[in-house]
Amino acid sequence: MERAALVAIFLVATFFRVHLFEAAPPGLQHDEAFKANFAQEILAGRWPVFFDANGGEEALFPYLAALSILLVGHNFVALRLVSFVCGMLSLALGYSLARVLFNRRVALLSAALLSVSFWHIFDTRVALRPITLLMMGLASFYLFWLGLRHGKIRLFALCGLFMGGSLHTYTSGFLIPLTVIVYALLYLLPFERRLLLDRWRGILLAFAIALVLFAPLAYHVQTHPVASTARARDLGDHLALLFQGDPGPIARDVLNVLGMFGLRGDPEWRYNLAGRPVFDLLTFALFCGGLIISVRRIRKPEYAFLLLWLVINIVPSAVTRHSPSTLRAIGSLTAIYILPALTLDFAWPQVRDRFGVPGGRLLGLGVASLLVCTAVFTYRDYFTIWARNSEVRDIYRGDLTAVAHFIEGLDGDEVVCVSASFAADLDQQVLNLMVGERKPIRWFDGRQAFVLPNVHSSQDVVYAIPATGSLREELRAAYLSDLPVHESVLDPSGEPAFVAYRVNPEELSHLRGMAPSRSLSANLGDRVELLGYELSSPVQAGNDVLMLLYWRVPQPIRPDLQFSFFAHLVDMRGYVWDQVDTLGYPVSNWIEGDLVIQLFELRVPRDAPPLDYQVKLGMYDEITGVRLTAKVEDVVDPEGAVSIEPFSIQMAPMAADDVEMEIPRERYADFEGVLTLLGCDVGAVAVERGEPVHISLYWQATSKPETDYQVSILITEEEGAVLAELFRKPVDGLYPTSLWVQGQMVRDRFDLVMDPSLPEGRHRLWVRLWDPTEGRYLQVIGSEDDKVRLGKVYVGP
Repeated sequence: MERAALVAIFLVATFFRVHLFEAAPPGLQHDEAFKANFAQEILAGRWPVFFDANGGEEALFPYLAALSILLVGHNFVALRLVSFVCGMLSLALGYSLARVLFNRRVALLSAALLSVSFWHIFDTRVALRPITLLMMGLASFYLFWLGLRHGKIRLFALCGLFMGGSLHTYTSGFLIPLTVIVYALLYLLPFERRLLLDRWRGILLAFAIALVLFAPLAYHVQTHPVASTARARDLGDHLALLFQGDPGPIARDVLNVLGMFGLRGDPEWRYNLAGRPVFDLLTFALFCGGLIISVRRIRKPEYAFLLLWLVINIVPSAVTRHSPSTLRAIGSLTAIYILPALTLDFAWPQVRDRFGVPGGRLLGLGVASLLVCTAVFTYRDYFTIWARNSEVRDIYRGDLTAVAHFIEGLDGDEVVCVSASFAADLDQQVLNLMVGERKPIRWFDGRQAFVLPNVHSSQDVVYAIPATGSLREELRAAYLSDLPVHESVLDPSGEPAFVAYRVNPEELSHLRGMAPSRSLSANLGDRVELLGYELSSPVQAGNDVLMLLYWRVPQPIRPDLQFSFFAHLVDMRGYVWDQVDTLGYPVSNWIEGDLVIQLFELRVPRDAPPLDYQVKLGMYDEITGVRLTAKVEDVVDPEGAVSIEPFSIQMAPMAADDVEMEIPRERYADFEGVLTLLGCDVGAVAVERGEPVHISLYWQATSKPETDYQVSILITEEEGAVLAELFRKPVDGLYPTSLWVQGQMVRDRFDLVMDPSLPEGRHRLWVRLWDPTEGRYLQVIGSEDDKVRLGKVYVGP
């Protein structure tokens, strides 16, 4: 009967872990794509012990994935197969460990509960590395207990292999050997000293082997401390606050973890049906019963081990932010499910003794009913609710899965162009894993670019626009608005998963022949040919400058190069007010003759003075940072930039105080109700004589100025003696104060050069407002002084 029950449990477990294998999750998330990338590195001949990318990841899962790819192929099945195998092995190992610790009834009940557990089902269906921790940890504990029971040295040696392997699984993998250490010191040493003396050689051997396996990883951590500890440091901010004397965040984390079993579980849709607790109310009551039983029997070795196993391995979830986290608590998963099984095991003989065989049968029927209900609710929660949730579909790129099916259905020689928010790497890797690399795909980021590929005169071009890679409206309106939708697939919520357009050769020729309203003849390092641009107008301060740049790939290019555009919004004095670095069409997709429309969106600050501005743009190598040579009609620009024609920025349409302004250092000083100094960007700076200090003064017209005021910048000693004074007109006189309107905010930017005659040392900077018509300084309302301190400057030799 035990074998029959075990077969039934594993059949149910297999169903829940392979049913709708591709649809739940609805696709691959980026963390899974990283696993495929790591596996490809291994297959290419690299043998790292740790992967520094993606915040740092241990290597066991990628090595298993590499083996799976060799067997199954480079696809999502190979990745998910690793988790499936590890999950099923963890179920078998959990059963075996529970049987060794307690009895076959506890083992069967805990395995049955785990087989329909949302938590375990999830981790067995996604290609994430924590499932390897569960498997290796259970194998370590199982062999450790067999070693304690039988004293065979080979069992301890195998235990050491798996304990060492657990350190290569997940960030919290070190808790597996720590659990054994703590158990040996806190339980075996004081309560089972004779057993410890009999088995100490085997236990020592296990840890020696584990240390040998850990040595390469330890060396990597020592030599690459920043990259290898990035993930732990990122999640450890609450611990840092605790050490600084603030226990509040950790206390909240602990309470969240205590509530995860029956009140509110992991809040992340990425890993759970957000907020779903581990247990329903009945199973939670059984869990609490098992906890009480274990505490009362803590002097028994198996119960002491169970409690230490549970507490130690749930700590990562209790001391990190975004708690509770089922992913970080996975080492305790089997221990958690053993506890309700202990309650049922305790109740079974009590019921049989009191109510006889009918009572036992009734209890068995109740347990079976509980398992069936749990299975039904788990199926609903996982396959019907979680897998269809819109946030889950975004995270797991369900729209790219739909695109993959669409592409598989294409049987012509059309060129496929897919828009994606991670067009250069992760999204295309996800799609390649879903559909394979059987059909070449051109990738672009539709939020910032549109590509009109150079194709054979008989080929159609199919544009697939998934929901997570939506096309910018300005680009859609310009190039696809007149075309009918070729295909549209809805997701389970009724929203479009993707939209596809088919462009025939005549339509493509027409689109490629559309010329921009402003021509441009420039070249960037012979890599990019600039043809022209469109510019939004008029432009007001507080709004965006939208520029569509038309460019072409003039010659073949190496696909491994990495370039990026830069675009700077510059005023007529050369000050940069905004900049963007972007490339919406990755170099790996460039084909000679491709025509690309790149969108630049530059923000004009609300306090930018109404002057003439221009955009300076160019391209640089992302690896070296070196700019490509910029030629405008064969004239080389020394800055490596191409400047477009100047355009005017108009005054902001509303008063600046109607919105939040980002002022680095606030300084509120009202000069006689005319102009108010709101702040500056000067704190404490060090500069050498003859060098400039860049200063921004944030002014607001309290009332309509009638005079062209001047700004006086004072440099004084710390004791107050004046060392130098500079008079200047705001905005260098290009926008005099008499043109300002009430409520308007203006940022006055200038460079203050430290006179070579200034003495070395620490000095103070002040600002005053000078009225040239009356020949006096304006007084600061509410102050007996006429100046406002800006900051400090240390003048060096």
